[in-house]
Amino acid sequence: MPNAKGAVLTDRDRALLTYVGIARYASADHVHRLIAPGHSKKLVYRRLAKLCLPGGRIGQGACLRRLQYRRAEGTGVPVWALTPYGRSLVAPLVPWLPPPAAHDVGHRFLEHTLLLNDVLLWLVLALRRSEMAPLAELPFRWLAEGDEALQFRALGRHLGESFQAVLKPDAILEIPGSRRRVFVEAETGTQSIVTSHPERTGAVIAKLQRYQEFFTVRSDDLDATWYRRAFRDDLAPRLLFLVHSPERRQRVEKAVKAALPTHALSFKVLVFTFDEAAGKLLSYFEDFLARRRRAAPPPPPTATPPAPSKSPPASAPPPPPAPPRFALAVNEPELRRLRDSFQRVYEALQDAYDAIDRHQRAGRCRFDIDGFPVNELELLRSLILKDRPGAPGPAPARPGGA
Repeated sequence: MPNAKGAVLTDRDRALLTYVGIARYASADHVHRLIAPGHSKKLVYRRLAKLCLPGGRIGQGACLRRLQYRRAEGTGVPVWALTPYGRSLVAPLVPWLPPPAAHDVGHRFLEHTLLLNDVLLWLVLALRRSEMAPLAELPFRWLAEGDEALQFRALGRHLGESFQAVLKPDAILEIPGSRRRVFVEAETGTQSIVTSHPERTGAVIAKLQRYQEFFTVRSDDLDATWYRRAFRDDLAPRLLFLVHSPERRQRVEKAVKAALPTHALSFKVLVFTFDEAAGKLLSYFEDFLARRRRAAPPPPPTATPPAPSKSPPASAPPPPPAPPRFALAVNEPELRRLRDSFQRVYEALQDAYDAIDRHQRAGRCRFDIDGFPVNELELLRSLILKDRPGAPGPAPARPGGA
């Protein structure tokens, strides 16, 4: 049965759910930076808990589910992912969202995924219009790793020999405005850079060689390369290795140049640290950022008040009375933020009253508190929400009341 205390979705919630759908997994730190920068993380945990509850109407399930992985020292770290119901809300907003994976990744890979998603989050924060703007408006598509793999036939050691091979990028970053598709491989230092054992496919140079064949070798029908066969657009491929330190980056860059000289490559190989990746990738969005700067409204001119005259003419009429200072003008984004803030205050008060009610029903000491200010709530609703769709329902009941 649906829980009547489930969250009423706001624009900020939809942005959060969309991000989790794109990233596949999100930590509390990611959510905090995404939807509540500058606010207490307790607010984030409370909102995540609400989104893990079923909605108040029949058919409204929980939007998020909570997972956990343990760091090497044993510390438990909570992680959130979409439920099937949450995905049904996000899919219409992000038409290019890949199909869901059949199973969650293993606990030891969740930390690896969240490290990669730091890059995604930095791009989102740098390129979104506002905290509540739909993420489908972003000038890129981020395809997280799922069940599907890129299949092709790799060349064997002897002439005419080939074998079935697969590639599973950690993520694919598609940038239509720059005509680029970046295959992202996140390296945490657990794999070697170079290996002489062909079965060790996790080594950096082994991955590089497989990508080279996928990008350049013609497929079985000889109509196009395996890459062009898998992607029927004109986005140029790029391969990006993300590493954990500048020293590792230097070693990987050196190994890449030794294995495949630059003049022999028909595609570009990038090597960035996790910390510098988002800043480097922003170069692909220079045109987008320039257009947004040109489209931004100019700042209002600052008028310099005239210097007051020492002695006004005797015939000058008295100055008109100052207009009343009670008018408040807000635009649509500000009105949405007011609505979201009001909804959060309403739900926080409801949680407080529920906790007090449970405490008093358990026979513990009672609290003498004032009732909820119903009249003030209605006034705020009329001024801020204008009875817009999605406004909260009746005021919370006073603990111990009917």
